[in-house]
Amino acid sequence: MGKKVFYVIIAIAVLVALYYLVGLNRQTNEGLTPGDSLPMEQEFESKIVYTIDVSLSPGPFRADCETRDGVFNECGTICEPDAEICAEVCAYTCDLSGEDVDEAATSTDQESGTSTSEIE
Repeated sequence: MGKKVFYVIIAIAVLVALYYLVGLNRQTNEGLTPGDSLPMEQEFESKIVYTIDVSLSPGPFRADCETRDGVFNECGTICEPDAEICAEVCAYTCDLSGEDVDEAATSTDQESGTSTSEIE
């Protein structure tokens, strides 16, 4: 009877481990789900910088931006609107100033995910 109990305990441990591995994998693949709070790295008066993790689906960020009557940008700048020096990193942003995002002022290197913004 000792071997039976041992095998039952091992089987239960394997099932529990599989449950958590499959559950965590599914949660990672789905990304953000309704009800999750969106990450916001910075919130300025005229824009929101959501995240630099552009591997996340832009859908929830775009929807949040639209509810704020903003213009969503998949490769916006992380810096304050009037910054003189800015790191060249793509970020999901929402422009709340009411102006369209100037496509000519931002060029994107699609392979590296970096952005170069003109400073006026």
